[in-house]
Amino acid sequence: MQRGFGHDGLRRVYRNVIAKTVRWPWVGIVTALVIPLAGLGVAPQLVEQFFPPVDRNQFQIQLKLPDHVALEETSCAVEKARAILLAHSEVLDSTWFIGERPPRVYYNVTISNVTISEDGSASFAAGFANTRSPEATHALLPGLQKEMAAAFPDAVVLTMPYA
Repeated sequence: MQRGFGHDGLRRVYRNVIAKTVRWPWVGIVTALVIPLAGLGVAPQLVEQFFPPVDRNQFQIQLKLPDHVALEETSCAVEKARAILLAHSEVLDSTWFIGERPPRVYYNVTISNVTISEDGSASFAAGFANTRSPEATHALLPGLQKEMAAAFPDAVVLTMPYA
């Protein structure tokens, strides 16, 4: 007794392909290559980012001062960065972690996303800032990155959206 799905048209096509593949092996090779080559042809049209962009009223901040900087100096730099952030009406508040990586506040933020992380380094600080809206976040970040870079010429400062 036979059970399962059966379709006469598909069965005929399948048997025809198998028969041609046995008779002419190059048909099987061509058939086996069509799907991967079609995938390669379509690949440039795919979005590079695995996770879709997010509209979030929050963004990441990382501050890496020169290695010789003490924890107290990093703390002062964080207070200066916080003042710059709060000078923008779009920013509601910010939370910082000095000398360590901040906790995950978004599902796809992993250690590999933390670009300049120096966990355990007194010259490293990172955190996140909350804004009034996702639109405010996207409007603020390009100018804020330039402003932070100018305010901390001896440091690496990154202001990045969650993506």
